[in-house]
Amino acid sequence: MVEAARGGLGVALAQRAIVESDVASHRLQVPFALTSDGTDYGLIHPKALPLSNDLVVLRDWLLATSYSDGS
Repeated sequence: MVEAARGGLGVALAQRAIVESDVASHRLQVPFALTSDGTDYGLIHPKALPLSNDLVVLRDWLLATSYSDGS
């Protein structure tokens, strides 16, 4: 997945440590911040691509799901 995002083919869920250099060099970006829960996974996508409507829907769903209490 990360390789696809690096290649401009879409988004990926990845551990921050794996993509830290890509984010630091602005090849990839994290489209929203998450409070760390110890897993350090995040949604990434190519910085050169704008956020599509589909990505916004996915982002909003992930945020709503990640902060739910599971009930």
